[in-house]
Amino acid sequence: MLASNFLPEHRQMASRREAEKGFSLLEVTIVVAILMVTLAFSIPAIQTSVRSYRLGGAVSNVNRMIQMARYVAIRQGTNACTFSDIFLGATTLRVDANCNVAVDPNEANTAFIVLPVGVTLTNVGPAPAGMPFPAPPVPVTAPFAVTFTPRGTKTAPTTAEIIYLTGFGMTYAVTVSSAGRTRSWRFDGATWR
Repeated sequence: MLASNFLPEHRQMASRREAEKGFSLLEVTIVVAILMVTLAFSIPAIQTSVRSYRLGGAVSNVNRMIQMARYVAIRQGTNACTFSDIFLGATTLRVDANCNVAVDPNEANTAFIVLPVGVTLTNVGPAPAGMPFPAPPVPVTAPFAVTFTPRGTKTAPTTAEIIYLTGFGMTYAVTVSSAGRTRSWRFDGATWR
């Protein structure tokens, strides 16, 4: 008789355990609320990181285009330069093999970069404090032409030149020494690093 009384109670406990598996609606709601609050705090940090990454990538690409113009000048044995234009509504920086500030048919397939939306090239920026040049770099004016000789040096001026890139509340710069070497800088609010 004991065995028969025990069996239904055992089944009731087992069926109760089956019914209690999973989470209640309140528990799920609390977990979702915690995740939403965490996500709300992390979105601005993620956006800042993405914007910084975009601007840093644009700086690297500007460096690359300037160096490419230098290599073209050395390879072809004549002056070559960079220039900026608007192509399909976006700002670009490209290599100009004959320095006429135009895209010629033989240059149509040459390399160019498109700056991300929100990033602009400018010749106005913070003073070059902290940059180790004998004289302050001279800003490159639009169309941001940096001209190289067949020896790979800049044509003029003899001091370093600077192109500022701004966007998303940040400022970067690319300097080109008289020898034709480029370097990237980030402005931290007081000095360039």
